[in-house]
Order: sequence, then C-alpha cells, then structure tokens
Amino acid sequence: MTFTGAFHRIAPHVQVTTLEPHAVNVGLVVGSKRAALIDAGSNPSQGRELLDLARREAGVPVTHVVVTHAHHDHWFGVGGMTDIVAIAHEDLLADPEEEVADAAAAIGLEELPEPNETLSLVKGLELGGVRLEILHFGPAHTRTDLFVIVPDEDVIFVGDVIESAGDPCFSAVSNLDGWPKVIDAVLGSSTEATRFVPGHGDVVDRDFVFRQRAQIAMVRGTVEQLVGRGVACEEALGAAQWPFSEQTMATLLPLAYREVQAAGVRRRLPLV
Repeated sequence: MTFTGAFHRIAPHVQVTTLEPHAVNVGLVVGSKRAALIDAGSNPSQGRELLDLARREAGVPVTHVVVTHAHHDHWFGVGGMTDIVAIAHEDLLADPEEEVADAAAAIGLEELPEPNETLSLVKGLELGGVRLEILHFGPAHTRTDLFVIVPDEDVIFVGDVIESAGDPCFSAVSNLDGWPKVIDAVLGSSTEATRFVPGHGDVVDRDFVFRQRAQIAMVRGTVEQLVGRGVACEEALGAAQWPFSEQTMATLLPLAYREVQAAGVRRRLPLV
C-alpha cells in the first residue's frame, strides 16, 4: 500500500489519508467508543494494511467502513478487512461496470467483496459523541453514490460526485440529469463552513462545490439545446464552450446525447 502521507486531521474527530496508485482519499472518523473508515482502498492487501494503520491511529476499535460508490478503487479493499462491518448502497454488486470486472480480473479477485449492511436511502452510525449520517440522494456519478455527513464536525465525504484533482469522472452509468440535483441535496445538508472531502484531490469548500455543480448542469443544458437545434454529437465539441477538457468531453458528450435523446427534448418558443 502506498500513501502520499499518513492520516492528517481536518477536524477534531476526522482525519484523511490518500492511497495510491489511484490517489483515493480515505477518511477516518473517531468517536469515544469506536471509529469508522470512509472507503477501503483498491485491493484486499491494501485494505488490510489500511485497517491496521487506522486501528493504530484511532486508539479505539475501528468497527465500520462505508463504501462511497461501486468503483473498484474505493471498495475492493473491503476484501482484506476482518472484524469490521462494511456498509454500502444496496446496488453495490448489481450489474458491475466493466471497469470493476476488469480490475477484479487484473488482481485475480474471483469474488467481489460483499458488504455486511446495505441501505437504499439513509442510515445513522453513532461512534460515541460523534455521529455519521450516511445518505443516498439518487443516481449521479454512479447509481450507488453515498454521502457521509459528520454534522458536528462540519465535514461531508462526497466520493467521486465532486472531484478537485481534475475533471469529474463520467461513465456509462453516470446520470447527468440527476447529478446536479444530488449535489443540491448535499449542499442543502451543508453550512458556509462545511469542508467537503472528494474522492480524489484536496478538501474543498462550498463555493467549489457550487461551481462544479454549475459546470455539470451547464453541459446537460447545452447538450439539450444542441439536440434541439439538430447538432450531431460528432459536431458538438466545436459547437459550444465547454467547462471540461477535450478528453473529458470526448467521453461525456456521447453520454449526454444518449441521455437527452432518450428523455426527449422539450420544444421551446418560438416553435417556428
């Protein structure tokens, strides 16, 4: 397991470390009775080492790990963790993406790690003077995105719904219509002082989250306009100013076009 550094504290009861090779942020939330990890690393060996480190750091039993979503770099580490309760969205193992199957094959993982507990909407976890609120607001980055709110610490773990290391990551299961709505729900759970821990990159503030929400919504809205004007997907890259890199847009535009065309385009006045 490779760290870019040891756990570092971002709030009195919240620490974060970063795991390589995917630069995944992992959280450790410590109460007076127990502690919980947020995400687990990308393979069972990494997960085992991560849990050992977290137990040494916490000083109390590390009893739970919350999986923020179904991409392998955030949860395959569960396979190496013992005596711990893994919590994930109920669809974590449903219809795995190609990247999950490929990653499992690459490391010889014959069976995907299974969570001990699942949720569809909300779950609370009391650690002893520190409470976690685990919520699913709908499909966004994936169908399985969970947010871990630590209310008394003013910290929210947002998984890959927010990215500060680069552009957000879009895939075939991403939902561009739902994504801004999900971020709105997360923002509604925050304050001006809230720190947001993305799946990759530096901890960010509320303004950053607002900006990235607007960028994602702008792509969806612009594609709807382009489809309404009859602009083909192959021509879309040069037809507007986009908030993300050309490489990101090459993946995102076909996804956005499929989504908009499947939903149908509302006709706007004037109709002629």
